Amino acid sequence: MAPFRCLTFLTDYGLEDGFTAACHGVAAQIAPQIPVIDITHLIPGGDVRRGAAVLAQTMPYFPPAVHVAVVDPGVGTDRRGIAVAAGDAILVGPDNGLLSWAVSVAGGPRTAISLTNKELWLNPTAAPTFHGRDIFMPVAAHLAAGTDLAAAGTEIDVSDLVTLPPPASRVLDGTAQGEVLTVDTFGNVPGEFTGNLFSLMTPGRSITKYNLDLIEAASDDAKLLNWLRMEKWLGDRPDQPGEFARQWLKDLYQENKLVKGEFTLDGERVDLGRITMPVLNILTDTDHVIPPPMSLALKQHVGTQDYTELIVKGGHIGVFVGAKSHQELAKSITAWVDAR
Repeated sequence: MAPFRCLTFLTDYGLEDGFTAACHGVAAQIAPQIPVIDITHLIPGGDVRRGAAVLAQTMPYFPPAVHVAVVDPGVGTDRRGIAVAAGDAILVGPDNGLLSWAVSVAGGPRTAISLTNKELWLNPTAAPTFHGRDIFMPVAAHLAAGTDLAAAGTEIDVSDLVTLPPPASRVLDGTAQGEVLTVDTFGNVPGEFTGNLFSLMTPGRSITKYNLDLIEAASDDAKLLNWLRMEKWLGDRPDQPGEFARQWLKDLYQENKLVKGEFTLDGERVDLGRITMPVLNILTDTDHVIPPPMSLALKQHVGTQDYTELIVKGGHIGVFVGAKSHQELAKSITAWVDAR
């Protein structure tokens, strides 16, 4: 493992008291050469899932590091303190699931240690309510300075670590429901939220994609590589403004306001009937993101008399990036434009 280049710190301690500063002081005494980077100390008190989400979001952007996270409503109970090696990092904190999503992001746990070696603690009689200062930070500082992970205590089976269930999403009685763990200061919700809800809206497609489609592609290296590229692209969902996500899921999908003439954008009602210019409606026959019936319905609502449909074989992305699209789509669009 490469030498650790920093130590990160995430808590629900807030900024008004000296808790965070005390932990910084402990780290400076033990490993003065290791910089401490504060991720945040504004996790809502005791909100383990929020803390886990923020830690997992920031984890990929750090060099080799020791990560300390303390959101610990069980402090003072018999819950364990742990250090977990994952990827090029070690994560230190309570065994309450707080570290679990970040560990997964880093590639999964390789080794887990229960922090039983009191010689690495600030003192052998740790305060029952301040394990961040007395146990987690001093152990992390020792590890960042080069102490072997095994020296921190007793090895435990990684399968015994507490893990948090993933964010919940479901469709119930025609309503999409999802758990939003983080909304940033700009009002954005994680891309995974809308992605998961969208998958639930097409459950049949979500199942066949990983069974029938994958089996068919597995026998052809080129098809399999293309399938994997597409999955990577689909999985890289950017965060979205909260109001946009609400309009997209609720106004457009659930309540169908655009077709009903009830959808508003920046305070103005969107009236499809006022579209009187020529319209070329391009769609694909196997699009699972915007199924063909949704696209074909446009004809009934626009006001133009010059309306053309171009149905291309393929899926949602393939219409633009597939081999056939390069050969056929551009020619078809050019011919349509030339005719006008």
